[in-house]
Amino acid sequence: MILVHGALVRQGLHVWGESDQDLSPRELSAALAGAVPGLTMDGVGRERLVAWLPTAHRRPLPSSPLLETAVPPPRRGPAPRLAPWDVSTIPLTAAQAVLVLGSAAGRDTLAPGLVVSKDLAFWALVLRFAGALALRQRFLPGMIEADEGWRARWTPVLDGGDAQRRVRLAKAMPGACRALAHARDRPPDVPAVEALDAAVAMLLDELVRTAAPIGPGAPTPESAHEAWLRALGGPDGLIDWDPAELARVAAAVRDWRRPVAAATDAPFRLCFRLEEPTAEEDRGPKPWSVRYLLQGRRDPSLLIPAEKAWHGRTAERLLGDPAVREHLLASLGQAAGACPPVEESLHDPAPAGYATDARGAHVFLTESAAALEQAGFGVLLPAWWTGKGTRLRLGVRAQVRSPKMKESGAGVGLEELVHVDWQVVLGDQALTLAELQALARMKEPLVRVRGQWVHMTAKEIHAALDLWRRKEKTAPARDLLRIALGAVTALGPLPIEGVQATGWVGEVLARLEGHAGFQELPPPAGLEATLRPYQQRGYSWLAFLRRWGLGACLADDMGLGKTVQTLSLLLGEQAANGKRPALVI
Repeated sequence: MILVHGALVRQGLHVWGESDQDLSPRELSAALAGAVPGLTMDGVGRERLVAWLPTAHRRPLPSSPLLETAVPPPRRGPAPRLAPWDVSTIPLTAAQAVLVLGSAAGRDTLAPGLVVSKDLAFWALVLRFAGALALRQRFLPGMIEADEGWRARWTPVLDGGDAQRRVRLAKAMPGACRALAHARDRPPDVPAVEALDAAVAMLLDELVRTAAPIGPGAPTPESAHEAWLRALGGPDGLIDWDPAELARVAAAVRDWRRPVAAATDAPFRLCFRLEEPTAEEDRGPKPWSVRYLLQGRRDPSLLIPAEKAWHGRTAERLLGDPAVREHLLASLGQAAGACPPVEESLHDPAPAGYATDARGAHVFLTESAAALEQAGFGVLLPAWWTGKGTRLRLGVRAQVRSPKMKESGAGVGLEELVHVDWQVVLGDQALTLAELQALARMKEPLVRVRGQWVHMTAKEIHAALDLWRRKEKTAPARDLLRIALGAVTALGPLPIEGVQATGWVGEVLARLEGHAGFQELPPPAGLEATLRPYQQRGYSWLAFLRRWGLGACLADDMGLGKTVQTLSLLLGEQAANGKRPALVI
């Protein structure tokens, strides 16, 4: 068995194998090439590095119980300590790393006997993170100066929720991800965040670069800027041009990226909180407000009102940033493109938010909030809107009255008309006609009903009023049954919140939903078999559904008697209604 490990060394991923037998890099390369589709390991070299591993009794401790030797170490002795051990590793290119980690994602093994270690599984999670950034286009083009010259690179933009996930990933990084070093005198001291950033940058650059590659037949670039753009789609990003001119392009690229870099490097991000009015404030012309807050990056629970940034030194002291005002103003300028009222608020010498009405609040909830979040800003919305509380909406509920079912069940069927009383409800509370008419007169998308804020459209309110005006108060029982079982979920724009039924309709529903039992039938006459208890119950269930003209699906496993239950149903039908043909497919 081979346990495949992965560790970051000099911004590149190295893999090495842990086994209960001697393992050469060539054997590991062959095993990986055979297990990972599309992976080619021809010409891949090896590198001798030092792995700092937990050690006891003069040997490294196995990272899996499956690798324990036949002779276990003594139970007593010194506590394990980190010690250097020479290992042969295989340095992977970025393309090879993407293939290996993509195959390891969500799997315990790459192939029989080739096990994914916890550290390799962690790097697979990092690949998913980089892939999510690439999919949402959270990256910018850039340039780096390497030993071999200038290289074009795609670099991630980590802000908002991505920045928080970066912190969580760094905290979850196994120690083995940073266990490799070149020296034996001291263990590697690369911080987890630094190792994570290097891996994300490497993987994202590879993913973006290969999404739109530029082949070797492309025209020769005519300037340093064009050479840089071509290298962004090249296989390795190396820019073949005069270094002095490339340095000037790099400076221009840094200036172009500076607004984004300033926002992502700041110790806080701008956050917007929609605040609903109180009952007293609701009478004013603009009772809603959007407040500007400074949200700490390391501690998202730290929310500082923008007023404290413009006046006094409170925000600077709490965030440890003397340029709070500059960063806040730059962030507001960027947010103005996603939320026009923010631009209007910038006319204030110390913008701390803006007031709005119900329509403006609705636009913020349905449009601006998503645009701001996509741009990397924080957004705090009321619980009744986000679903963390009880998000109410206008709906309908059917109350069905029907006579009590006779023991024989004769005289009733699903085509029978039953009385239906449609109620317009908000949550579990029925609204009156007067309340609906008052809502129609408001003509607002957000209204307060019985102390709670609710989003309603004019179409929903008109549909509710039309329901009140209907003269027809009966419907076939079959239609009500379909509604109760979820086959019909809405009446026009109004969701159906449930069916409450009495009489025989209520009894049928209770049995269908499992709230009440159904009559178990004796085996039909003529059945030359003995039904087991669960088979008799299954046959009775089929007969019950057949009685009401409903279909059924038997989910018994193979060999549990679906055939004998179906034959029992056919025999029961023949006994009750005479011999009629039945089609069996």
